[in-house]
Amino acid sequence: MGKAYVINRKQAHKAATAVTGILTFNSVPLIVLFDSRATHSLISSNAVSQIGHQLHKNPTNLLISLPVGQVIECHVIFENRPLSIDQKVFKADLTQLDLLEFDIVLGMDWLSKQGATIDCQKQKVTLKGKKGKR
Repeated sequence: MGKAYVINRKQAHKAATAVTGILTFNSVPLIVLFDSRATHSLISSNAVSQIGHQLHKNPTNLLISLPVGQVIECHVIFENRPLSIDQKVFKADLTQLDLLEFDIVLGMDWLSKQGATIDCQKQKVTLKGKKGKR
């Protein structure tokens, strides 16, 4: 079972485990939350409707536990999708979930693959990527 922490942008700026930013998916700007507390990476239903014609969905059966104790069943995953951050492309597996404040949440599944370092005080995420370069 995966975990997602539903926070708003104000809470994200104060959190010791999360940083917000903007990334692009095929030139569409999306609001992203880099969250080390989330086990899986997520994409909002709203973002899917904006870029849905560019996505190929696959079935999944993932249970996501929310901090309020609610468990939500997710049925759609978009695998190996290219996300552009600072003009560099990174691939992500994104599970569709109704998110209110963010278009994408990049969780530990993605952060660990990218060798990410989160500096919450400076609101900065550093990515090594596959080649080990920052």
